[in-house]
Amino acid sequence: MEQEQWLFFLRSNFKDLDSSSQEWIYHSYKNLVYRDIYFLFREHELAEDVVQESILKVVDKATKLDNTANMKAWIKEVARNTAYDMLKKINNVVLFIVLTAL
Repeated sequence: MEQEQWLFFLRSNFKDLDSSSQEWIYHSYKNLVYRDIYFLFREHELAEDVVQESILKVVDKATKLDNTANMKAWIKEVARNTAYDMLKKINNVVLFIVLTAL
């Protein structure tokens, strides 16, 4: 049960928590989503970027959630969608570079 405590704290106002609690939540969050994100990119830096972007989205919305029964699934979905958005950006940049090189 203790390992799930971070989900409860995530629902509180993240900005009001002390830095050690924020760090604990971040590392717990990262442990939940990093492997899936890394699998998509196969690059540590991009996976870290997605983890950081997605936790900002989760922290912003977590206090507004009505149903927390599937919170882990929701968190993974936010991270996955953030990763897909990042992939789209990368593909658009690559396409632009290729087209301008022609």
